[in-house]
Amino acid sequence: MTVWGVAARIERGNPVVFGVELSGSRAAPVGRQVFLHRCESTDMARALMLLANDLEQELAKKPPTVFVVRSMDWFRTPHEKPTRARLQVEGVLLAVAREAVPTVAAYSGKEIGKLCGCTKSDIEAEATRVLPDLDQDAAMAGLGALVLAEQG
Repeated sequence: MTVWGVAARIERGNPVVFGVELSGSRAAPVGRQVFLHRCESTDMARALMLLANDLEQELAKKPPTVFVVRSMDWFRTPHEKPTRARLQVEGVLLAVAREAVPTVAAYSGKEIGKLCGCTKSDIEAEATRVLPDLDQDAAMAGLGALVLAEQG
């Protein structure tokens, strides 16, 4: 059983997406980066289309059983431009994954912590400790995906 954890950022106005594949158990996960998408298009609609195409191709190779997107944690004063762009990216990730993966979900850091039976800061620390070479947010999502897979 393999699962994916995915995280997106907006850097200089462009989407950057990290995807990690985890296998094993939450207590002893084995992980590797399987997806990295950086888009330099100034046209956001084109950037989203390129992301969708890249993700679709990667998932076609060997789809995971669970796909979890590390969604944004909400704050009282969001910054509209990067928030809007990141939500658009997360929507594309979820829509494309749903075509190939049986279980697809989006969770904030706080929700991933709760899913894993701990706090956001605890799951961040665990992701850094057990998967140090991977993007922390994607690794957190991957740990949440392992929990979902174990729940059946």
